[in-house]
Amino acid sequence: MGEAGGATVRRTRHAAAGPAHFRWYPRSAVRRLSRSTSSWRGFVSEDSTVGQVEAELRQLAQGDGLAAGKLVGTNIFRLASPPESWRKEDICSALVRLVDDLASSLPNENHKMAVQTSLNIGTHPVSGRLLERQTVLARKLDVHADTVRTWWQTEAGQLASLLTQRIRELNIDQALWDEYHPFSLGDNFDSDDHPPTYSFDRIEVSWLFRKRTATELMTQRWIVAHEDNVTGVEAASWYFSDDSPESCEVEPIMNCEKGEVSLYGRGLRHTELKFARTLRRGEGYFYAYRVAVRSQKEMEPLFYHGVRSAGVKHLLCNAQFDPSCLPVKVWSFAARYDAQPYIEPPPGSPRFVTVNRLGFAHKEFKSCQHGVKYGLAWKWQKTPGAPPSQRGGLDVHDE
Repeated sequence: MGEAGGATVRRTRHAAAGPAHFRWYPRSAVRRLSRSTSSWRGFVSEDSTVGQVEAELRQLAQGDGLAAGKLVGTNIFRLASPPESWRKEDICSALVRLVDDLASSLPNENHKMAVQTSLNIGTHPVSGRLLERQTVLARKLDVHADTVRTWWQTEAGQLASLLTQRIRELNIDQALWDEYHPFSLGDNFDSDDHPPTYSFDRIEVSWLFRKRTATELMTQRWIVAHEDNVTGVEAASWYFSDDSPESCEVEPIMNCEKGEVSLYGRGLRHTELKFARTLRRGEGYFYAYRVAVRSQKEMEPLFYHGVRSAGVKHLLCNAQFDPSCLPVKVWSFAARYDAQPYIEPPPGSPRFVTVNRLGFAHKEFKSCQHGVKYGLAWKWQKTPGAPPSQRGGLDVHDE
């Protein structure tokens, strides 16, 4: 099941791409064992220990906090082995994004805030030196500043371990580094596409299941216009395994109304959603809609939000599985290629997502980039002797 979002005064119609259609790309299963002696990037060294990474994170927190320019020449920088085409600046920016992503995944909320404040990362970086930032957080949480410093000291080692492990995972398949690449918007459009004229401050997407079949998608969105005269969005929906026109349907919930519906064969439909007013450049707007799935065919074991806008600051992906039919494994992904979401991460990876006893799973993504798919994938419990079922994903996005 895939999903993407956006809005623009100009519309272009593209056939939605989804998990039913594979494009295979060469994978680098092992790291290159030879490089030019003039290369400025090093190998993953056995001497580059988690302890060294932890010490560097503590050092990087000093002053104004973690910044891309401070990473050049560090062990953290030398650990990374993305594609050869990447520049130093690309690697440093990617590492900052990676640290930010891992820090936001820490389970204890107070400890997470202590790490984000100490490194000065997250959604609201502030000015001031390390001790000043920690003191401000202590006042906010009504604790002593030493308590915040203790939380930071405690979690620095855990963050170093997660960072070292994640970098080595990315090095095994260099294409996975694309999740963190600071893509230039101009490099990521189809030849017949136009630059996005909108972005999202926040998107919340929730999928509901009955057994192994999706029943509906619900989404709430906070859009920001990048030009004048944005009047609405065009939501495209497509249930891959069922090409009947009634396989799924977009229905407005809040602050939008349904307009023209266009069918393009093979189950692909575009539904116009009109806003209550015309948006001007810089103006924000909230709306919500659902996609009702009419098909009874089992869905592909993944869903995603494909970013077609200029970016999404916060993306929340929720899945409510049927408690009587829970998956055995769930993991998150951010991918540019069709095959990547299906690749299960190695044991112990921070990408694995917990499903609670009621069947709820949740993943938050930040600073989502154009052209990348963000979502969850999973494995169902195998049923001995059961015939293979027909499966289908759902692609939903706004043009």
